[in-house]
Amino acid sequence: AIANYFAKEFNKVKPREAKSIHFLDVKLVQAEAHDGSPLFYTIEDIFPKYEFKKFNSNFGFVNRVDFTSTLNAFSHWTYDHTQHYLMVVDLQGILHDERYVLTD
Repeated sequence: AIANYFAKEFNKVKPREAKSIHFLDVKLVQAEAHDGSPLFYTIEDIFPKYEFKKFNSNFGFVNRVDFTSTLNAFSHWTYDHTQHYLMVVDLQGILHDERYVLTD
């Protein structure tokens, strides 16, 4: 939810030539185990059948084959935008209809 908020804010200020970024909405579902204790699951919509890619990680990996300046700029922007408090990384997903659709 936080990454999705930042993506919406980034899309408002990004350069025109940069692709937009969208995160899938995540839903939390609570179920009950056999012993009555709660179980929690997060669920997302199913991706269209496009090639799923990891673009960067939270330990320094940057995909050099499928390098995207938009997504790397987004990670940097979140760090600057939060005055170095947060950084959205570990970006993975697809490029679909000229926009990035990401998940975690």
